[in-house]
Amino acid sequence: MDRICFVISPIGAEGTDTREHADAVFNYIIKPAMEPFNIKPVRADQDCEPGSISDQMLRGIKSADVCIAVLTDYNPNVLYELALAQVAGRPVIALLEKKDGNPPFDIKDLRCVYYDLKPKPLFAGDYVKEISKHIQGLENESWKVDSPFASAFPDGFGPNPDFTFYKDLEEYGGTDALLTLLEDAKEKIKIMGTTLAFCQQRDQLVKVLDEQAKRGCDIAIMILHPDNPVLRARIAEAARDKRENQLLQDIEGMRQALMQLDERYTNVEMRQILHGCPHCKVILTEETAVYAPYFCSERMDVACLWRCASKNPLYTLVLNEFETFWAMNAHI
Repeated sequence: MDRICFVISPIGAEGTDTREHADAVFNYIIKPAMEPFNIKPVRADQDCEPGSISDQMLRGIKSADVCIAVLTDYNPNVLYELALAQVAGRPVIALLEKKDGNPPFDIKDLRCVYYDLKPKPLFAGDYVKEISKHIQGLENESWKVDSPFASAFPDGFGPNPDFTFYKDLEEYGGTDALLTLLEDAKEKIKIMGTTLAFCQQRDQLVKVLDEQAKRGCDIAIMILHPDNPVLRARIAEAARDKRENQLLQDIEGMRQALMQLDERYTNVEMRQILHGCPHCKVILTEETAVYAPYFCSERMDVACLWRCASKNPLYTLVLNEFETFWAMNAHI
């Protein structure tokens, strides 16, 4: 999945010098610098979704992998959004027109590219090359940065790179983000769920797992056993027969697909959960856990999920939960 670069910039009204400058910087400097890295640059005014630009700006900063802040003329809105990006713990690259001199003391430590719109450096790609070096540096640092405000926040407040909460799968990035998580695993993959329908794309899921198994990744997968009484208990009574039949079909379809992997590779094992009541869907790799709880009020549906790094204590909690169910259902 492509990364996103959110561009914090003075925008101005159509036809103004400010808009013309902003568009030139976006089209001739930022966009060409992002293309080799498969990074999509976006700006709040280019978002066609309904809602205020302020809301779109906040969502854009929160979901971005990197932000570029065009500090030229020191626009107060840009400086405000820059602070939000730093509080959110997002990597930031600053662009500043040469005429404006050095940045203020508070932001002097930012990665900064000094530019102008004269034809020769634009055509030579001088500023594109500078931004590319900064992007390469972020890749070398695994896209992790320290927020300059971290020491000012009490525990549990401000950016936490080890834990992120998402209101739903779409905010996390959808099925593609889950598949990317599996593709990025180097050593191990552990998955648990009722039918693994949260991946929504069974064929793609099996394809990714097959490729990872070929690479030597250890894979352990658990889905619900059709005889586990928790299956019926989680289905609303009004739609029980229809919903149960569909779930049974989904379980059997996934079981058959996973058994082919189990039989093909010694480093893949699939088990069905007959004993115990799983209360979550889980994906674990050696670096990350993604956890989606089942809610009784919503039966089999999932309304939220969270992701944490392996150094977070919650990772160990989820891993222990998986291992407990794995041991309980070893001889099914």
